[in-house]
Amino acid sequence: TYTQFPIRLAWAITVHKSQGLTFSQVTIDFTGGVFAGGQAYVALSRCRSLEGITLKEALRQNDIFVRAEVVQDLSTVPAAEGVQRSALSFRLVDQQNQTVESDLLEVTSMSVLVDSVIAEQTVYPTKLLTFSQTGVITGVPAEGYEVKSVTFSPDKIRVAGRADTLENLDSIFTDLTVDVTGRKESFTQNVRLRRPSELVYMSQDSVTVSVEIGEVISEKVFTDVRINVTGAEANLSAVLEERYADIVTVQGPLNWLNSLKGSQLLLRVDAAGLTEEGTYELPVLCEISGDDGQEYTVKTSPSAVTLTVRSK
Repeated sequence: TYTQFPIRLAWAITVHKSQGLTFSQVTIDFTGGVFAGGQAYVALSRCRSLEGITLKEALRQNDIFVRAEVVQDLSTVPAAEGVQRSALSFRLVDQQNQTVESDLLEVTSMSVLVDSVIAEQTVYPTKLLTFSQTGVITGVPAEGYEVKSVTFSPDKIRVAGRADTLENLDSIFTDLTVDVTGRKESFTQNVRLRRPSELVYMSQDSVTVSVEIGEVISEKVFTDVRINVTGAEANLSAVLEERYADIVTVQGPLNWLNSLKGSQLLLRVDAAGLTEEGTYELPVLCEISGDDGQEYTVKTSPSAVTLTVRSK
């Protein structure tokens, strides 16, 4: 012989997950107590009728509660290092964050009625620090290029800690380096910051590092470069007292200067508009053939020469 027992499948879910569901019969386990405001209400209201509710253990009075909310204006906390305590009133709010007001509600702690709570904060002084460039850059840019500047955004960070700790801190270091090996163009990179163990707060944990990379600017010196006269009137002769520049200094990008030859330098004085005989002091002008729009500066010695104009 055998005995047959009717069995129906059932599932256990958390109170939180049951929100929005409706059941004909529920078994509710409040073992350990309710730990969130409104949790008991959610559990009990899942069933269509009181008869369909089975409690594994009796519901305690302290299982029925709403959420307490405390709002504190931090600007009222004394600006003094150390532990600060403040007595703050609170309000009771429901699941919709609406204030619950009823003469039937009691707020207790260890069986004592309370109408406020003690908020405790540890207050630390703050300080604005800059970022140290020491050890930020590693590697060498491409040949003929160099790091022009390194900047941080933002340029300062606010930190908090004990006053004696902040007194000895002047800057914050990055936790990682920025590699410029083989670079020819400027770039930015986000870098994590190294947080000293003595600090309790940093306003951010990373910083944007902007690295400006440009061509190395150098000088190349040429000697005894011939000076020509241009623009002289056809019926006049123009004679220079000094036909050569002793020194011509060209400043520009190093890679370009390395390929620059003396034959590319075209020194001249412009005699255009000189229609009368006489002696004139004129500046020495310089052009470089095949400069391909390259930016450069030129200094000549002498910077001006004497030109004598006579009739032919």
